[in-house]
Amino acid sequence: VILFALFLSIPFGALALYLLVMPVLGFSLGTMVLLTALLLFPDRQPIPVVLALPIGTTLILHWLFLRMLHVPLPTNALGF
Repeated sequence: VILFALFLSIPFGALALYLLVMPVLGFSLGTMVLLTALLLFPDRQPIPVVLALPIGTTLILHWLFLRMLHVPLPTNALGF
């Protein structure tokens, strides 16, 4: 039970940190950092997957929310 709680606390902690740093990093950079961190936990994925999946997911989410749904996403001071 304790191991299961520890196993779940890391992804939920990462999501909480993601929400806290979203205003600073913005949606794009924050999402890529979160997905990269979650792909490296609990077991390491191949480097091409770790690089391609966060970038591809962020691009698809941008397209979906900005182009299709016309919903603005949080940006950082640099505009992304």
